[in-house]
Amino acid sequence: MASIGVAGENLVRYACVSNDRGRQAGRTGLGAVWGSKNLKAIAVRGTQPVSVANLAELNKLSLDFAKRAQGVSTAKYRLTGTVGNVLTLNRLGLLPTRNMRNSAFEAAEEVSGEYLQSHFKEKTVACSGCPIACEQVARVREGPYAGTRVSLDYETLYALGPCCGIGSFPSILKAAELCDRYGLDTISTGVTIAWAMECFERGIFTESDTGGLALQFGNGDASVALIERIAARDGLGDLLAQGTKLASEQVGQGSEQFAMQSKGLELPGYEPRGLKTYALGLAVGTRGACHNRSLAYEPDMKGVVDRLKAEKGRGRVAMDCEDLAAVLDCLMFCKFIRGCFDDFYQDAVEFYRLSTGLDLTSDELRQAGERACNLKKYFNIRE
Repeated sequence: MASIGVAGENLVRYACVSNDRGRQAGRTGLGAVWGSKNLKAIAVRGTQPVSVANLAELNKLSLDFAKRAQGVSTAKYRLTGTVGNVLTLNRLGLLPTRNMRNSAFEAAEEVSGEYLQSHFKEKTVACSGCPIACEQVARVREGPYAGTRVSLDYETLYALGPCCGIGSFPSILKAAELCDRYGLDTISTGVTIAWAMECFERGIFTESDTGGLALQFGNGDASVALIERIAARDGLGDLLAQGTKLASEQVGQGSEQFAMQSKGLELPGYEPRGLKTYALGLAVGTRGACHNRSLAYEPDMKGVVDRLKAEKGRGRVAMDCEDLAAVLDCLMFCKFIRGCFDDFYQDAVEFYRLSTGLDLTSDELRQAGERACNLKKYFNIRE
């Protein structure tokens, strides 16, 4: 069953569609689209078997691949989940902090994946049939947020933590739990709150605007309270429910200059000023600032290119990453296994052939990714 929450019913522009509690179609406000149609949920129950062209060979290939997915390329995901990114990105100056005023966080140790493991982890969870198991379920056991239980990934942690200058796990976990409960995209929620915090610190917002909340960077309790108001579109929450682009246009006073978005979508958790190929990917992507549609941070992070230089030829590199992401989505492969392939396009066509019985070359598969991206661009241009 997939469903929206209160945020989608109230047409918060970054409301999401939730599935299995901790899994969301998170970005670009699909939950608000459902809410606008008075659609609460879709439930499906299957009764027929799924047939494939060559079951025996597909099983053999899948089992071999599952063993590969237990290797070095997925170790980070298996041990700490994506929250293990915090200390690495902080060390490289790539952890967006205080609405991207800074690119490193002095409290990174206290909100790291390692700290989560030792102080708040309850268990690790895998998607159905997954050999990796990256999802980290955390619980707050004491204090005012005791009983809070939520699965946490890096993007959620970045947005509700360092991006808002918050270095306390209990309030971050509570904020994440509320986003899941109400059906809010955690990235857009955190970045929008960070924009509001900067407005408060610059004097654009006062406590009369915030309903008495002292909305300074680092105030985790204020962030939690504000999420309640965003979901209900109450007070300042009604403005923030528009997202940073529309809210900043309405507020003005120069706040548009620190509304951290591309094409209306709030930025994910990699400092683009230190990742030039990735910055290009966010700028030209059909969704705007979506790290799942670009993947262009990968050549920057791996040293394939100089991440600090905007050189000729980066357009092709960003394009290849965008096309790869499209193919992964079309084939319904989890992006976390992309490092397990010897030759992605060649290996992927074998999965495709054994599943469908249709022959496809690696070049044809690569072209399918390019076509998918072009169709999305054509759609945007038409609209």
